Amino acid sequence: MTASSCQNVTSNVVLTVCAEAVTDETRSNEWFVDNGATKHVTYQCDIFVSFKEFDIPHTVTAASGESLPALGKGTVEVLSFIGNKVQKVQLQDVSYVPKIGKNLFLVLAAQDRHGANS
Repeated sequence: MTASSCQNVTSNVVLTVCAEAVTDETRSNEWFVDNGATKHVTYQCDIFVSFKEFDIPHTVTAASGESLPALGKGTVEVLSFIGNKVQKVQLQDVSYVPKIGKNLFLVLAAQDRHGANS
């Protein structure tokens, strides 16, 4: 069963994002820290190194109250600049939300995955 065949069924809200993140006018390849979100989120389908479409449609809710469809989740690879070094970093459990305006990085999700001391 695909997400498109289950359009009348939705899961609980998976995250809340700031209102500025839902405008297409501000689209950027950069990642923005958002402590209001509960998951990493991207609108870029081409950056996933692995991806699984949701069996049941999910939605995310913006701070404005607008519900946005999340089509799946997976792992993305991004470049991280730490001091003078550039490193490839994989972010896991990133939600794919095509209508979101910005890529959102949740610090707490990264800390939970890697521990506060790493």
